[in-house]
Amino acid sequence: MTENTTLHKDVVSFWGLVGQSISGMAPTCDVVAFMTAGAAFALVAMPLSYLAAFLLMFIEVNTIYHLTKHRGSAGGYYSFVSAGLGPRAAMLTGFMVIFYQTLSVGGIPVYVGGVFLPALARSNGIALPSWFWIISILFFIGVPWLLSIAGIRPSIRVVALTSLLEIIFLVGSSLFIISQVAPTQPWAPFDATAVGFKGVAMGMIFAITSFIGIGSHTPLGEEARGVRTQNGRVIGKAALVSLTLVGAALVLSAYALTVGWGIHDMQSFARNGAPGVVVFQRYPKREQILDDVRFYLFGPGVRVPGQITQREEPLKQHFDDLLASGVATIACIYNPRALGEEAHLQAAELEARAIGPELTRLIVEGYQIMTF
Repeated sequence: MTENTTLHKDVVSFWGLVGQSISGMAPTCDVVAFMTAGAAFALVAMPLSYLAAFLLMFIEVNTIYHLTKHRGSAGGYYSFVSAGLGPRAAMLTGFMVIFYQTLSVGGIPVYVGGVFLPALARSNGIALPSWFWIISILFFIGVPWLLSIAGIRPSIRVVALTSLLEIIFLVGSSLFIISQVAPTQPWAPFDATAVGFKGVAMGMIFAITSFIGIGSHTPLGEEARGVRTQNGRVIGKAALVSLTLVGAALVLSAYALTVGWGIHDMQSFARNGAPGVVVFQRYPKREQILDDVRFYLFGPGVRVPGQITQREEPLKQHFDDLLASGVATIACIYNPRALGEEAHLQAAELEARAIGPELTRLIVEGYQIMTF
């Protein structure tokens, strides 16, 4: 019995190619945590930098489009370089692609399973077992491996479906955040005067990295439908569509994160480990809380929860009603450490964080601050 080792012809649809290209770019990873590099330079103009990177990427897609017209095969970038510079340069390119993919396969699951998900659980008060990261990493490596064993048809269908859902999620959640924020200066994120040309350009350079992987579908040239009838143009057309979808989603997400975080506080956005998570968690709860009313505890005021809960004062019922009402009640994270009140805040289930930048943003946005 002989094993069939040939590639399956005409099994990958056009939208399968688009889905593979989108999955190679992985836009959700950028929105969740990796936009901080561009924001460090572009600040409030981060959406403008992403828009510039989006438009610039059409040059690369144009290259893919014309190369695949003549070299649509399983070789991908290897076949492009081999035709232009010879087999030695192509061999180097092949090793570079393998090296990059190895880092991606190893690095992304480790980050998602070992860093991101545990941090997300902690921020929501969920305690995970110490071995969770091992199971998570094995899951994110094992599922793609099992799909690859199952064959090209089921794996590409899963990729196409998940990529479409990814774009729908990014666009839908971004529109929701924008509608909740209702920014008073809607065009400020597209104004370069605040950071200058250099800031926008540096932000654009880092924004381009969000589109790395756009050509990940090119090795499917021999398995794609219509490659021979369209002279390979279907590969290039899929790249154009995937770039359009991802570019629109990233620009919209960058805008939503900027106005959602606060256009005057983007420096703290750049320093945050996962600003996308912070913004995406903040606004879905907006309809359940009185967002225009916030209660901050700082200085000696962080002793109040402990004093109320320990002494069973008449104020305890009012304090419980405040927490149950949904009004954001936040304690400055530094004062409880100095005054030994961290346990009391945890018992009252109060959030503790650095509130200086937030208070500054509220003042800039015109909120009235009352202290007592």
